Amino acid sequence: LVGLTHQQVGIPASDAVGFLLHRALQTRVSPPEFEIVSTPESGGKRVFRLNVSPFSPTETTHYFLMVTAREATSLEHREGLLSRKIASQTQPTPGKPVEPSLAFLAETLVSRRAIRERKSVNYLALRSWRQAIRDYQMKALKALKQNIPDEMPALIAAEIAAEVTSLLGVSAFKAIVPIPCGHSKSETCLSVEIAHALNWCGPSASRSC
Repeated sequence: LVGLTHQQVGIPASDAVGFLLHRALQTRVSPPEFEIVSTPESGGKRVFRLNVSPFSPTETTHYFLMVTAREATSLEHREGLLSRKIASQTQPTPGKPVEPSLAFLAETLVSRRAIRERKSVNYLALRSWRQAIRDYQMKALKALKQNIPDEMPALIAAEIAAEVTSLLGVSAFKAIVPIPCGHSKSETCLSVEIAHALNWCGPSASRSC
């Protein structure tokens, strides 16, 4: 992508990405590498991996951003093909039960930081399904939502707090609002429990938690 203009590269520049870049320039601290995933109206999906580094040339006191963008669309496609090939060659024993435990999800979900877009709304994703065992992961999560372990909300909240703080900083937020519960039909909502655990606000803070 070296030498191409932004218009030629076609990286989606959403408000979320703009805020992240602006904060990196203000704090002069490089955020961790992240992905931008977009789905054009024409179909398909494009994935870019961005690395942002603030720098100041010796002849000036101004700071600039060095943004390295690598298109990973084909790489992600190849990863998916490889995962499906591995899955087809290593089928689990029929009828063998899989324990839907929190440890199973923590160990097998792929750590992948990405800014995604859906219906003109941007959101930050920190984990992805592992394609070869996605069905088992989804069943495990569904079972855990029915009977949420005491430590589960705190573990998820700690990961969210660490990642979001490193990318955007706490000052970017004024409130924590849980996503409405889905189809778990459980009286206890996991997103609400995570919101309670994700308590960045001290007793004297003005933010609402």
